[in-house]
Amino acid sequence: LKQAGPHLHQNEPQRPSLASGPVPAMAGRLRLNVSAIAGDEVAAKFLVVVDEESDVVELRSKIDKTLRRSGLSAACAAVLNSSRAELPPDERVGDMLRDGEDIFAQLPVVPSKSPKPSNTAAAPGWVGVSAKATPPAPAASSTPQMSARLA
Repeated sequence: LKQAGPHLHQNEPQRPSLASGPVPAMAGRLRLNVSAIAGDEVAAKFLVVVDEESDVVELRSKIDKTLRRSGLSAACAAVLNSSRAELPPDERVGDMLRDGEDIFAQLPVVPSKSPKPSNTAAAPGWVGVSAKATPPAPAASSTPQMSARLA
């Protein structure tokens, strides 16, 4: 049998075969799966494509732009890798992340002193994921009359 190899078709560019595995990454570009999180809740999920030479500041800018397009007014406070370690802003994205990797965009959480009414507009910086929160349960009283009623 004659072995197929690059010497048989020297003038043709080599094309990836679908049978050989996953489609190769775009040259110099990273596709990153972003989960925008506020506290422990996921506010949004989306894909961003960045140049592997970009730094984290440029990645955050692209994440912020996508968040605004999604209708979220919060800005990305930090970019975290899949282990939830914060990425340093001055490093190249291609040195820390790989194509297809899952990352997290940490959004600021606005502490609320009282439950937010469901019929009002969101305050600036409000992420919206806390709107599902239920009011805190009434605290158990230490008086004997209340304890007797609860028992």
